[in-house]
Amino acid sequence: MKIMKLLLVLLLFAVAAFAQTTNLRNDARNFTSEGKFNQAAEIYKKIIAANPDDSVALTSLAWCYLELKRYQEAEDTARKAILLDPKEYIAHNNLGYALIMLEHYEAAIDPLRTSIKINGSYEKLILSKDFLIYYWDRIGSHYRCCRLSITA
Repeated sequence: MKIMKLLLVLLLFAVAAFAQTTNLRNDARNFTSEGKFNQAAEIYKKIIAANPDDSVALTSLAWCYLELKRYQEAEDTARKAILLDPKEYIAHNNLGYALIMLEHYEAAIDPLRTSIKINGSYEKLILSKDFLIYYWDRIGSHYRCCRLSITA
């Protein structure tokens, strides 16, 4: 009987924690859609503090850092997300974006190429067309070559 009560308490605790994380995640998404990236970042940090292995929250936090022009933090956070979930193409995309903004153009090639390989399409990159056109020459022929080798 005591074991059943303990299991019930643990189950209730897990359900409450899940609900709280879901609410926090929804709040962060709302802040992001409103362009309130500082507030969203703070919420994602709370989610990560409760669950350091939450690669989705890390990926979202990296995006907030990109929007806030905190590129080194975006790079570091995207790398953590990739370590936890190497198939998360948005984390690779965020890493590539951060590296471009840090002017590490050659280093940006691999994460962008990986993002394309994972999701199967150049068009699904989260970098805008205008962004890529602006940085096209800086990225140089290396990125164009890696793109051609993926799509060919």
